[in-house]
Amino acid sequence: MKKNLCFLILSVLLMMGSVLPVEAAVFNVTKTEDTNDGACDADCSLREAVLACNAAADDTNEIHIPAGTYVLIIGGRGEEIGETGDLDLNISSNGTPLAGKTIILQGAGNKLTIIDANHIDRAIGIHGGNAEIAGVTIRNGQADEFVGFDGIGGAIESVATGRVVLRQSNFEKNRAHDAAGGILIFGADRVEITECNFLDNRAEGNPNTFGGGLSIWDVREAVIGQSLFFKNWASNVGGGIDVFDQGGVGFDGGTTHILNSTISGNFAALGGGGLSNWTSHVNISFSTLQGNEVEAGPFASGANLWSNIFPIELKGTI
Repeated sequence: MKKNLCFLILSVLLMMGSVLPVEAAVFNVTKTEDTNDGACDADCSLREAVLACNAAADDTNEIHIPAGTYVLIIGGRGEEIGETGDLDLNISSNGTPLAGKTIILQGAGNKLTIIDANHIDRAIGIHGGNAEIAGVTIRNGQADEFVGFDGIGGAIESVATGRVVLRQSNFEKNRAHDAAGGILIFGADRVEITECNFLDNRAEGNPNTFGGGLSIWDVREAVIGQSLFFKNWASNVGGGIDVFDQGGVGFDGGTTHILNSTISGNFAALGGGGLSNWTSHVNISFSTLQGNEVEAGPFASGANLWSNIFPIELKGTI
């Protein structure tokens, strides 16, 4: 009964969001090597497919990524159009965010399609519009201290987007110097995360880092369902998840729903080993939240949960 009720609630919350377009121009990745020859044709790398999507006239583009390990080797941290370093989605060749664009990355399954950032940069940057990522594992991303947001979001950094959807994917062994060892989503209208695993991501290097696994900042509504946050680490608060709303995108008090998920074995030095909440509304239902840790000391608080202003609502959660 509990499982059926949780599934029903999650389904309703997901249906409340706008649906990403189903018709899309399709680009097929044909090789695992990281190359950029300026075209996505019969010889098309993942990077070339992303650049082709950004340049395409279509509003919606889908990239099919077959089974294989895609290791990024073209270095160049700090560049924001995807030719070097991370794979930049929804941005033009002159660096203009494409607010009306939707890109879908569809892998063959999180055990089959591996995107390995190889520590040259984070794996993916999302610069506007809508994005969906499904059926992949993203690992070994590294967001080092540089300028702006370059030290934030080890696997994915998403800024000023409409809707971000993550499905049936793993995010593991990613690192960030300043915040969000796994993923940063900043300034989105809606976020949906279902059947995803956040494993062994670390926000470290700066003593004030937040969100070892996931940071949700200034998001109007986020829904996290059937997901696992395990062994993530932050040097300040929010070892597993960090939620923060400063009203910077024209609303006051975003809401995060967490359903049928497990937040366990995470660590934060000062508070919220499992989850930290600054100024948002957080509801956790039918989930497991235990075995998280904070460092002992006069300022440490909330091994599993820490909330600054609004109480976190718990239902059917241990």
